Amino acid sequence: MIKGLIIYLMLTVSVSTFAQAKDLKDYWEETKLSATALKHLINNDNCYQSEDQYLACLAAIQKMAEAEFSQASFVTGTYLSRHWLDLVSVVKMWPGISLIQPAEIDRTKGKIKTWRELKAQKTEINKSFLEYYKSNRKINFQTIHDYFLPLITKHEMHKYKVAAIINAYNGVIFDPHTYIIPLKFYEDRQKAKETKFSGVGIMYETLEGKLYIKRVLPNSPAAKAGIKPKDIVTQLNELSTGELFQTEISGKIRGPEGTEIELTIERQETQLKLKVTRGAVAYPNVTVKKYSDYGYIALENFADDSGCSTMAEAIKTFETQKVKGLVFDLRGNGGGMISQANCIIGLFIGKGKVAYKERYLDENSDFKEYKTENEKVTDLPLTVLIDGNSASASELVAIALQDYKRGWVLGERSFGKGTTQSGLGFMLAEEDMPVTGFPLLASVSGILMFTTQSKFYSPNGYTNQLATVVPDFEVPTFENATEEDRFYLREADLYANALKTDNEPRSTLRPEEVSKLKLCLEPNMKNNKNLFDEDYQITYAVELLKCDEAI
Repeated sequence: MIKGLIIYLMLTVSVSTFAQAKDLKDYWEETKLSATALKHLINNDNCYQSEDQYLACLAAIQKMAEAEFSQASFVTGTYLSRHWLDLVSVVKMWPGISLIQPAEIDRTKGKIKTWRELKAQKTEINKSFLEYYKSNRKINFQTIHDYFLPLITKHEMHKYKVAAIINAYNGVIFDPHTYIIPLKFYEDRQKAKETKFSGVGIMYETLEGKLYIKRVLPNSPAAKAGIKPKDIVTQLNELSTGELFQTEISGKIRGPEGTEIELTIERQETQLKLKVTRGAVAYPNVTVKKYSDYGYIALENFADDSGCSTMAEAIKTFETQKVKGLVFDLRGNGGGMISQANCIIGLFIGKGKVAYKERYLDENSDFKEYKTENEKVTDLPLTVLIDGNSASASELVAIALQDYKRGWVLGERSFGKGTTQSGLGFMLAEEDMPVTGFPLLASVSGILMFTTQSKFYSPNGYTNQLATVVPDFEVPTFENATEEDRFYLREADLYANALKTDNEPRSTLRPEEVSKLKLCLEPNMKNNKNLFDEDYQITYAVELLKCDEAI
């Protein structure tokens, strides 16, 4: 019997704006999570029930090994024999499986080549393990579990590592967005949301434990310290970024105003150590500007429940100023509350219209429609900016406006996350164990487990899951951008077992109009030497509104 149940529903990709007062390790210590929970996972009976469970157990023992050997990887004997010369060393061998230290990939070759090499390496390793499974050869998971368990429990705060192992398993047996976190951590994170914080002023994405700097805010502590876009952060102080949960990286970067953090950075062929003094980084959730006769609104995320009302007031102000059109910037917006997405769609299409549809993962489930509840506040022409970091709720808004032909979408393809997660908070007593259906949570108190429940769809039934939102006008961040400059790690790249899409990526719904507008836009942009805020995409968006008005 489950003593308590707490439900939360959000659309989100990752945590990037949370500064916790204590480490995630400390939160885990307050739960009743125990290393004995791993026995429910990593045993031969469980690991050989299905192919999925076999792969999930491989992910779990890989994470167990990383607790002691951070860069080591498990491989089959077949893979080992083929790549003997590529290895630094063999750490440990068991019948049919070995833990190896592979040669370091040269990351100075750029993110695309790094990613392709890593992907090819992982694909070959996974293929080798699947061949092993299908040939009915066995790996003794129990023996490997018993070897690593004492190495994990010797650490003072080992619950943190146990949670990482469980999440590695969950991410395979369920999907990449299924994970557990301490309930108290989540509650404190919700309380700590703010628009002004002590940080350094960077935006980043992660790849194999490294932080790739996507953006450095102007006049921020990071900018003053010399951090640049495309820098690769490998350490925060003396701690390797590969040892951190995704949910705690931002908490490590932030801290009391005036304190220092040292970032170890790879920049081309050099390694730098840059000290950054944390400071107040004013970065409101809604930013409002005016470019010539056009209004501009940027929304940072959908996590602030006042975002829609703030936008509505800004639009009304622009209406009184007689602007000719609006640029709505969702670049880098990782999502948030679905209610805010619904509200913002309503600002542009009006009340009582289908904002989005949802279908639960059960194959027999039907579509459920969700309609807008607020009045329209403007009929002004609209351009929406997106990029490869625009995800989840921001994608939902962009595809809805595309469906209604309410505005032009401009920029780069979006991230491609079209799923919703709900969090189940379990309060368990000793007599309740094991809990049917949730054996991993046996003996655990105060755990929040996020699980993927459904996919969402545009009003016309299009899902961006993996398929992404394809802009009407694909425009790079700056003119003459290279393939490397335009590379984003999207849902399809990051997660081999991401939920599949229901459709192919769709092109613009208004091809003839796009072709006509491009005839106007291309010479205008070529002759335009003065970019608004030195931002090529904003300038393109304004020129698009001008051409749309003229045509």
